[in-house]
Amino acid sequence: MSLSWAWPLLAESPEFERGAAALQRTPAAVWIEGLAGTAKWFVAAALAERVRPAGNDEAQVRKAFEIVYQREPAAEELAVSREVPIESLCWALLSSNEFLFLN
Repeated sequence: MSLSWAWPLLAESPEFERGAAALQRTPAAVWIEGLAGTAKWFVAAALAERVRPAGNDEAQVRKAFEIVYQREPAAEELAVSREVPIESLCWALLSSNEFLFLN
């Protein structure tokens, strides 16, 4: 991949090094990220199975928020969450910044 179009932008960047013009991802990072993404789907599926016995859709959403965030969902979160399948909601909760990073 040619970076000739970005050369002026890269040259002005304080992090730029002349030897690092060929930006490439290492193969190791690619398979590790793929494995992490696959594992997240398995965890999300397990979470979905755990919240299914809670009852109706709203109860399942509330239980998922309780397990992942240890809090009740806001009204807007609850309204949006009812529109997606529970497996997708669980994956989204586990992928969110609120779950991944401490404030």
